[in-house]
Amino acid sequence: MSVQGKKVVLGGQRLARTSCVSPKALYARPMALRNLYTDAGTLIRRGQREARENATAAARDNDPR
Repeated sequence: MSVQGKKVVLGGQRLARTSCVSPKALYARPMALRNLYTDAGTLIRRGQREARENATAAARDNDPR
C-alpha cells in the first residue's frame, strides 16, 4: 500500500504555530539576508574583475611583440 500523495491529519485538527514575532524581527531578517546577498554579490564581482585583470596581464606578458 502506498501513501504517496496522501495528506495525514491527526485527530481532525490542523497544527498551527502561533509564535509571536515582533515587527522588528520581521523587518530585520529580510534586511540581514539582503545584506548577505549584497555582500556575496560584491565578492563575486570583485573576484571576476580580478580574474579579468590577471588574464589580461598574463596575455600581455605572453605577447611575442
